[in-house]
Amino acid sequence: MKIRIKLISYIVILLVCYVSSLSVFGDQANPNHGKTQSYPLTPEGVVEAYCLESFNGAGLSSDTWVKIQKYTVWEDGPGWDTAVVVSNYKITKIRESSNTAEIKVEYEIIADLPADIRGFKLTTDRLSVAFLYKLIKQEGHWKIKSPQEPPHISISATIDKLNNYISVKRDARTINNIRSIIYYLNNKK
Repeated sequence: MKIRIKLISYIVILLVCYVSSLSVFGDQANPNHGKTQSYPLTPEGVVEAYCLESFNGAGLSSDTWVKIQKYTVWEDGPGWDTAVVVSNYKITKIRESSNTAEIKVEYEIIADLPADIRGFKLTTDRLSVAFLYKLIKQEGHWKIKSPQEPPHISISATIDKLNNYISVKRDARTINNIRSIIYYLNNKK
């Protein structure tokens, strides 16, 4: 009976030590332990995350570039003088090997939005444009290598940017032109 009690005591002590080590050292068997946001595991997941951030306007300024930079091998964001307004996009996996992948993204173009708003160009017909994104595996993560295209942003992100532009513009003619563009884009939703 004494041996059985000692054996049970040792087992309880071992279990307590094991549980304590998990809380101190983390769950080594779970690579996502303690991570709040996971990085996409597939090439198409990386391209989807990149396109979604761009669609929401992350590529429009150096302040928000960090949201999409983590999905690329580029050290710095290109200084684009334009953005492309799109209604939607579609992602298709083309090819994947152990260290490279190609993902096709098709965009439905609505307009070009230059930094100088006077050059705003509307697309009269639905224009579909496709890009082949090339990815490489770096340190176990898929990263976009090319192409470096201007941001492809949603109608809503464009309207937000234009409304911000109105708030700093004093020229009545430019403000009226921007309001006309916003009206047009609202009808494209």
